[in-house]
This record gives sequence, structure tokens and C-alpha cells, in this order.
Amino acid sequence: MSGPMVLTTHAGLEIKARRRLQTPGAFDKLLEELANAIAQKETQGQTPPVISDLDISQNKLSFEQFEAVFTQLGAHNVHVQRLRLFGCATLNDGVIGIIGDYFRLLTKENAPTEMHLSDCAITTDGFLTF
Repeated sequence: MSGPMVLTTHAGLEIKARRRLQTPGAFDKLLEELANAIAQKETQGQTPPVISDLDISQNKLSFEQFEAVFTQLGAHNVHVQRLRLFGCATLNDGVIGIIGDYFRLLTKENAPTEMHLSDCAITTDGFLTF
């Protein structure tokens, strides 16, 4: 699938990157698109910016790549409504710690209402720490 991975809809931004981060440079392109879209929403006065659907599922991202995504979201206080991370074999206890750190920055009003974490490498210990 080609075309942009970050789309603007009536419900907010949508990140459509399922299985699209496999090729060299694809992840960097996603981060650039996301940064530009967030900046545009902030310029338009939408704070916090809303991501109605963040789908980066079925990708093998590194720890550093997961960290970059959640650092960017946290830096802009982004409200992610739906978080799709299923089928990420590299999403392990270390990565769930990063996600937990991001969640600790959120309020009840801007916490996700839906998360998909099946088929990842999270252990019981990691989940309980989360």
C-alpha cells in the first residue's frame, strides 16, 4: 500500500501503518508525517491533538522505534483514542514499560478508550508492571 500513512479525518488523525514499516526509511517517513500532522493540528488550535486510530500493528519495530513513537506522542500530549499494536513480535516487557510511561502522562480525559495488544511478546510480569 502506498500513499500517506497519516490521514486527517473528521474524527482526528488516523495512522494507517499496519504492515507498512518493513522497508528501509518507512518508519522515518511515518515519524515525519506524524510530526507534521501534529504541528498542523496545534497551529489550528486543536490541543491536545486527537488521533482517532493509531495502527502500527503487525510490524517488527525496534525498542528505539517504539520509544520514538511514544516520546513524540507524550511530547505533544496527544490524545490517542484507539491504539492498535497487535501482532508486533518485538513488543515485549521493555516496550510495554515505554507505553506505561506514556500512559502515566495522561489524564482520564485523554487516555485511550481501546487497545489491541494480542500476539505480542508481553509476559505476565510485563503486563502487571504496565
